[in-house]
Amino acid sequence: MQKEIQRIIEYFEIFSYFPSFFQIHTFYPKKINQEKLRKELNLLVKLKILCIEANLYTRGEYGRKGQKLSHYALSSFVRDKELKRKMKKQKNRAKITKRKVERIRKFIDLLARIPQIQLVGMSGSAAMSNTNEKDDIDLFIISSKNRIWTTRVISLFLASIFNLRRHRIELNPGNKVCLNLFFDEKDIEAPDFKKNYFVAHEIIQMKPIIIKNNIYFRFLESNKWIFNVFPNAKNAVKENEIKKSIKVKQTRLGNNIEVMLKKLQLWLINKHKTTEFITNNQLWFFPDDYEKKLPMWARRRYNNKVSFWSDQRER
Repeated sequence: MQKEIQRIIEYFEIFSYFPSFFQIHTFYPKKINQEKLRKELNLLVKLKILCIEANLYTRGEYGRKGQKLSHYALSSFVRDKELKRKMKKQKNRAKITKRKVERIRKFIDLLARIPQIQLVGMSGSAAMSNTNEKDDIDLFIISSKNRIWTTRVISLFLASIFNLRRHRIELNPGNKVCLNLFFDEKDIEAPDFKKNYFVAHEIIQMKPIIIKNNIYFRFLESNKWIFNVFPNAKNAVKENEIKKSIKVKQTRLGNNIEVMLKKLQLWLINKHKTTEFITNNQLWFFPDDYEKKLPMWARRRYNNKVSFWSDQRER
């Protein structure tokens, strides 16, 4: 258990984040009841392998094998002061995120009125209330059947109207939204090469804002592999569904517009193409993909035989 818990802590550290007990339980890789996990956490705190402050956990004075960690050479007073400073920054990032979300509220309310839009969710650091002033808000959108390109145009247009659209070469996107991931409801399962620890983590922590026609449940069902990676997460994801059931009629005019917008956007995208992943039903726009900056174990492709919890590290 110690190895798995420390790996969770280390993963969150990459994002300068201290997890709560609930988050450690959610992302624990094996089915476990909360009482057993809490006892183990209390023991690790007692052994100074973990440290707890304000109900948040971080690494303690000693490593997995009982060796004193080099970054704990400072006095306990200095360590405690530094820890409290970092946790204060995390709380401040939560306040920043709240302000950013309020700023885009009218934009989100308008997106909810668009029939082609089935789901809008916050992902990335915003989903964890962990954004800095310079961070934008990543939005994930699922469109109705055969309307992914129309949905993208509408979303980008409305974001521009509200002065929220982040442009490709934006230097200060702190008050913008990044519309970087679109799925057509026909195909809402993550592609095989994206099935890894990082993407499973992102799916679970994603916060749905707009849900129609039970699409969030269908999205989770299509990606139920994530519950093999994180079996305790089923209790963490909830359907906060907006009570709307809107079906988009498949008219010939709408289909022609979709084809025209697809050709136009592909032409524009190919002019500046970098690492985008584009299919008929999914659009992944991550020119500076944070996933590539993660340790190899977090990017390793998921299958039933692979463990994300081995001691192998990226060299």
